[in-house]
Amino acid sequence: MIAYQLSDVQQPAINIPVSYKIESADNIQTITCDIDYKQSNIPMWLHPHHFEIKAINSQSGYMPLFNNDLRINSLDAALFIDKVYADIMLKEKVKVKR
Repeated sequence: MIAYQLSDVQQPAINIPVSYKIESADNIQTITCDIDYKQSNIPMWLHPHHFEIKAINSQSGYMPLFNNDLRINSLDAALFIDKVYADIMLKEKVKVKR
């Protein structure tokens, strides 16, 4: 579950179920994420329900790569994907380059 606070509204955070799979090839990490829209009411702003996050591994840690997915059409969707990445990396105890 990813707790997300909307960027422009003073409402409580919403919990969104996300499953993921991590794959690595050479120095590129790919995290494939699926939002389980059948388990909860997914907000209209949250599209797509399936997305990938790529990061490059350097000596100082992983650094996410720019995502040019044209289906991401709202600020909250982009910020949610960033939060998903941060939460997954924290859960997996993977060092992220800052």
